[in-house]
Amino acid sequence: MSKLEIKPLKKSDYQKCIQFAKKGMHFDKYTKNPIGLELYSRYFWYNELISATKIYAAYQGEQLAGVLLLNEFGKRKPYATFSKRLFVKIMEKLVHNFDRANPYDDVNQTMLADYRKHYTPKAEINYLAADPDNQTKGIGTFLLEQIARDFVGREIYLFTDTDCSYQFYDRRGFERYREATIRYRHGEKFVPLTCFLYRRKF
Repeated sequence: MSKLEIKPLKKSDYQKCIQFAKKGMHFDKYTKNPIGLELYSRYFWYNELISATKIYAAYQGEQLAGVLLLNEFGKRKPYATFSKRLFVKIMEKLVHNFDRANPYDDVNQTMLADYRKHYTPKAEINYLAADPDNQTKGIGTFLLEQIARDFVGREIYLFTDTDCSYQFYDRRGFERYREATIRYRHGEKFVPLTCFLYRRKF
Protein backbone atom coordinates (compact mmCIF):
# COMPACT_ATOMS: atom_id res chain seq x y z
CA MET A 1 0.00 0.00 0.00
CA SER A 2 1.40 3.40 -0.98
CA LYS A 3 2.01 6.09 1.62
CA LEU A 4 -0.47 8.83 2.45
CA GLU A 5 -0.04 12.18 0.71
CA ILE A 6 -1.93 15.47 0.82
CA LYS A 7 -3.23 16.35 -2.65
CA PRO A 8 -5.95 18.64 -4.05
CA LEU A 9 -9.36 17.00 -3.68
CA LYS A 10 -10.68 15.88 -7.05
CA LYS A 11 -14.26 16.89 -7.81
CA SER A 12 -14.78 13.36 -9.07
CA ASP A 13 -14.17 12.21 -5.46
CA TYR A 14 -17.00 14.30 -3.97
CA GLN A 15 -19.26 11.25 -4.17
CA LYS A 16 -16.75 9.29 -2.10
CA CYS A 17 -16.82 12.03 0.56
CA ILE A 18 -20.61 11.76 0.61
CA GLN A 19 -20.33 7.99 1.12
CA PHE A 20 -17.74 8.50 3.90
CA ALA A 21 -20.23 10.73 5.73
CA LYS A 22 -23.15 8.38 5.13
CA LYS A 23 -21.33 5.36 6.59
CA GLY A 24 -19.15 7.02 9.21
CA MET A 25 -21.94 9.12 10.71
CA HIS A 26 -24.58 6.40 10.47
CA PHE A 27 -27.16 8.47 8.63
CA ASP A 28 -29.06 5.26 7.87
CA LYS A 29 -30.20 5.32 11.51
CA TYR A 30 -32.54 8.16 10.68
CA THR A 31 -34.06 7.01 7.40
CA LYS A 32 -34.31 3.77 5.45
CA ASN A 33 -35.46 5.57 2.30
CA PRO A 34 -32.50 5.27 -0.14
CA ILE A 35 -33.36 8.50 -1.98
CA GLY A 36 -33.79 10.42 1.25
CA LEU A 37 -30.55 8.98 2.60
CA GLU A 38 -28.61 9.99 -0.52
CA LEU A 39 -30.11 13.49 -0.56
CA TYR A 40 -29.38 14.07 3.13
CA SER A 41 -25.81 12.78 2.81
CA ARG A 42 -25.21 15.06 -0.18
CA TYR A 43 -26.76 17.96 1.71
CA PHE A 44 -24.48 17.32 4.71
CA TRP A 45 -21.34 17.23 2.54
CA TYR A 46 -22.23 20.35 0.54
CA ASN A 47 -23.20 22.24 3.68
CA GLU A 48 -19.77 21.59 5.19
CA LEU A 49 -17.97 22.16 1.88
CA ILE A 50 -19.44 25.63 1.23
CA SER A 51 -18.40 26.67 4.76
CA ALA A 52 -14.80 25.52 4.27
CA THR A 53 -11.84 27.69 3.42
CA LYS A 54 -9.34 24.84 3.14
CA ILE A 55 -9.45 21.16 2.16
CA TYR A 56 -6.93 18.55 3.27
CA ALA A 57 -7.37 15.42 1.15
CA ALA A 58 -5.30 12.34 1.95
CA TYR A 59 -4.59 10.09 -1.03
CA GLN A 60 -2.88 6.75 -1.41
CA GLY A 61 -1.73 6.92 -4.97
CA GLU A 62 -4.89 7.95 -6.83
CA GLN A 63 -7.27 6.60 -4.16
CA LEU A 64 -8.91 9.01 -1.73
CA ALA A 65 -8.32 7.79 1.84
CA GLY A 66 -9.69 10.65 3.95
CA VAL A 67 -10.71 14.30 3.99
CA LEU A 68 -10.60 17.18 6.46
CA LEU A 69 -12.47 20.44 5.86
CA LEU A 70 -11.45 23.56 7.76
CA ASN A 71 -13.20 26.90 8.13
CA GLU A 72 -10.68 29.66 8.90
CA PHE A 73 -12.63 32.64 10.18
CA GLY A 74 -12.42 35.76 8.05
CA LYS A 75 -11.13 33.91 4.98
CA ARG A 76 -12.80 33.54 1.59
CA LYS A 77 -14.86 30.39 1.03
CA PRO A 78 -13.77 29.24 -2.44
CA TYR A 79 -16.07 26.20 -2.65
CA ALA A 80 -19.33 28.05 -2.04
CA THR A 81 -20.63 27.98 -5.62
CA PHE A 82 -24.13 29.18 -6.47
CA SER A 83 -25.41 25.69 -7.28
CA LYS A 84 -24.14 24.19 -4.01
CA ARG A 85 -25.54 27.06 -1.94
CA LEU A 86 -28.90 26.72 -3.69
CA PHE A 87 -29.03 22.97 -3.07
CA VAL A 88 -28.22 23.48 0.62
CA LYS A 89 -30.85 26.20 0.98
CA ILE A 90 -33.56 24.01 -0.54
CA MET A 91 -32.58 21.04 1.60
CA GLU A 92 -32.52 23.17 4.75
CA LYS A 93 -36.16 24.09 4.16
CA LEU A 94 -37.11 20.46 3.56
CA VAL A 95 -35.28 19.25 6.66
CA HIS A 96 -36.80 22.02 8.77
CA ASN A 97 -40.32 21.26 7.54
CA PHE A 98 -39.82 17.57 8.26
CA ASP A 99 -38.41 18.02 11.75
CA ARG A 100 -39.19 21.37 13.32
CA ALA A 101 -38.38 20.09 16.82
CA ASN A 102 -34.74 19.18 16.14
CA PRO A 103 -32.68 20.80 18.96
CA TYR A 104 -29.25 19.77 17.57
CA ASP A 105 -28.18 23.13 16.16
CA ASP A 106 -29.55 25.09 19.12
CA VAL A 107 -27.55 22.99 21.59
CA ASN A 108 -24.36 23.39 19.57
CA GLN A 109 -24.80 27.15 19.35
CA THR A 110 -25.33 27.37 23.11
CA MET A 111 -22.10 25.45 23.73
CA LEU A 112 -20.26 27.61 21.19
CA ALA A 113 -21.42 30.85 22.83
CA ASP A 114 -20.05 29.68 26.19
CA TYR A 115 -16.78 28.52 24.59
CA ARG A 116 -16.23 31.88 22.87
CA LYS A 117 -16.44 33.65 26.22
CA HIS A 118 -13.18 31.96 27.21
CA TYR A 119 -11.34 31.29 23.93
CA THR A 120 -10.76 33.01 20.61
CA PRO A 121 -10.74 30.27 17.97
CA LYS A 122 -9.09 30.84 14.61
CA ALA A 123 -10.86 28.00 12.80
CA GLU A 124 -13.38 25.18 13.02
CA ILE A 125 -12.89 21.64 11.75
CA ASN A 126 -16.10 21.17 9.78
CA TYR A 127 -15.59 17.63 8.56
CA LEU A 128 -13.13 14.82 9.16
CA ALA A 129 -13.73 11.39 7.69
CA ALA A 130 -11.71 8.42 6.50
CA ASP A 131 -12.70 5.77 3.97
CA PRO A 132 -14.47 3.14 6.13
CA ASP A 133 -13.37 0.42 3.71
CA ASN A 134 -9.69 1.40 3.84
CA GLN A 135 -7.71 -0.86 6.18
CA THR A 136 -4.82 1.59 6.59
CA LYS A 137 -4.48 2.84 10.16
CA GLY A 138 -3.83 6.46 11.09
CA ILE A 139 -5.63 8.31 8.26
CA GLY A 140 -7.43 10.67 10.64
CA THR A 141 -4.24 11.25 12.64
CA PHE A 142 -2.34 11.98 9.43
CA LEU A 143 -4.88 14.66 8.51
CA LEU A 144 -4.70 16.25 11.97
CA GLU A 145 -0.91 16.37 11.71
CA GLN A 146 -1.30 18.66 8.69
CA ILE A 147 -3.38 21.01 10.85
CA ALA A 148 -0.77 20.88 13.60
CA ARG A 149 1.92 22.01 11.13
CA ASP A 150 -0.17 24.79 9.59
CA PHE A 151 -1.81 26.16 12.75
CA VAL A 152 0.92 26.17 15.39
CA GLY A 153 -0.20 28.14 18.44
CA ARG A 154 -3.75 28.64 17.19
CA GLU A 155 -7.04 27.62 18.78
CA ILE A 156 -9.39 25.32 16.83
CA TYR A 157 -12.67 23.68 17.79
CA LEU A 158 -15.14 21.18 16.36
CA PHE A 159 -18.56 19.68 17.02
CA THR A 160 -19.26 15.96 17.12
CA ASP A 161 -21.66 13.54 18.82
CA THR A 162 -22.17 9.97 19.95
CA ASP A 163 -23.17 8.85 16.44
CA CYS A 164 -19.56 9.53 15.39
CA SER A 165 -16.16 8.27 16.59
CA TYR A 166 -15.84 11.08 19.14
CA GLN A 167 -13.31 9.15 21.27
CA PHE A 168 -10.81 9.71 18.45
CA TYR A 169 -10.41 13.32 19.64
CA ASP A 170 -9.98 12.33 23.30
CA ARG A 171 -6.84 10.43 22.28
CA ARG A 172 -5.35 13.19 20.13
CA GLY A 173 -4.89 16.16 22.39
CA PHE A 174 -8.36 17.66 22.26
CA GLU A 175 -10.26 18.81 25.33
CA ARG A 176 -13.91 17.85 25.58
CA TYR A 177 -14.97 21.36 26.50
CA ARG A 178 -18.73 20.89 26.83
CA GLU A 179 -21.37 18.28 26.15
CA ALA A 180 -25.16 18.15 26.17
CA THR A 181 -27.65 15.32 25.66
CA ILE A 182 -30.72 15.85 23.52
CA ARG A 183 -33.53 13.63 22.27
CA TYR A 184 -33.29 13.19 18.52
CA ARG A 185 -35.90 11.86 16.09
CA HIS A 186 -35.32 8.27 14.98
CA GLY A 187 -38.25 7.28 12.78
CA GLU A 188 -41.35 7.68 14.94
CA LYS A 189 -39.32 7.63 18.16
CA PHE A 190 -36.96 10.02 19.91
CA VAL A 191 -33.62 8.64 21.08
CA PRO A 192 -30.86 10.22 23.23
CA LEU A 193 -27.87 11.76 21.47
CA THR A 194 -24.97 13.48 23.23
CA CYS A 195 -23.39 16.44 21.45
CA PHE A 196 -19.80 17.54 22.14
CA LEU A 197 -17.69 20.63 21.57
CA TYR A 198 -13.97 19.80 21.45
CA ARG A 199 -11.15 22.34 21.48
CA ARG A 200 -7.39 22.30 21.05
CA LYS A 201 -4.56 24.79 20.80
CA PHE A 202 -2.08 23.40 18.30
